Amino acid sequence: MAVRIELRKGGLEAVAYRAEGPFDLEEATRAALARLAELGVQPPPSADRIRMALSVFEGGQAPEDGVVIARGEPPQPGVPAQILPFFPVRKTPLEDGADPFALYPHNAVYPGDPLLQKTPASAGIPGKSLLGTPIPAPDGRDIPVFPEDGVTDAGEDHTFRAEAYGIVLFDRGRLWVAPGLVVSDDHMEARLTVVPDPKLDEEAQVRRLLEALGQLGVRAGVDAQAVTAAVREARTRGQPVVAVAARGREPVHGREAGYRLLFDPEKKIGKVLDGGRIDFREA
Repeated sequence: MAVRIELRKGGLEAVAYRAEGPFDLEEATRAALARLAELGVQPPPSADRIRMALSVFEGGQAPEDGVVIARGEPPQPGVPAQILPFFPVRKTPLEDGADPFALYPHNAVYPGDPLLQKTPASAGIPGKSLLGTPIPAPDGRDIPVFPEDGVTDAGEDHTFRAEAYGIVLFDRGRLWVAPGLVVSDDHMEARLTVVPDPKLDEEAQVRRLLEALGQLGVRAGVDAQAVTAAVREARTRGQPVVAVAARGREPVHGREAGYRLLFDPEKKIGKVLDGGRIDFREA
C-alpha cells in the first residue's frame, strides 16, 4: 500500500504516512479513500482534497512525517463568565466590627447606580469525530454573584444596581450595600453617614444625597443645610461624618406629632429592622 492511515486525537484527525518505496500520487489517493471508507469516515473527503494533501510526499516529505488528510469537528469550550465591577475595589472583605464607610469611601453609591455587570458563561458546542461520534465540550466556568441587601437583581442588561445609599461591598460572590441611612425606631429621626466621595464635587454630592433620601422614601423634615454641612465636614476632615438628615415634628401641647412618619406613606421602601436599618428585599 502506498500510504498508511491512522486516526488520531480521538478520531478528530486522519493522518496519512507514506510507505517505503516508489510513490505514486494517484495510487496513494485511491488507497487513502478506500482506507477511510473501511474505517467508517463519514462523510468521505473528496479525492481532490486527498490528492492535494498527499502531494507533499512528491515534494520529498519524509515517510515518517505524516500529513493530515481529513479532520472532524473539534468541540468548542464555552466562554467563562466575566464580571465588571463599576466600583474601584473588586473584593472588599469586611471583618466583624469594621466600618465600611471608613475603609471604602471610594465605594459610595446612590440608588440606581450600576454596581456590577456580569456576562454569563456560555455553553460549550459539542464536536464530532470523523466517525460521527459526538465529542462533548465543557461549558464555560460560572462566577456566582449573590445580590443581597440594597442591591437589585440583574435585568436583561446583566447589571446589578444599588437600591440604597451606602457603601457597596463584594466578597466571595456576595454583593451588598452597607446602608448609609439609619432611621430611628419611632421614625422620628434619620441619620446619614456621609463620606468624602471622590467621584463627586461638593455640590453634586449634596444633590445626590438629597435625591437618595427622596428615593428611599424620606419626605418630611429633611434638613438640606445639615446634609450640606456634613458633606463639607467629611471632605475637609477626609473621614466619615454622621449627621441628622431629617427629623420629625415633636408633639406640642398634648397633640400628636405633626408628622411622625418620615416616609411617603404610599411608597414602600422595605422592612425596617432593629436599629432603624432597612431590608430593601422586603417591600
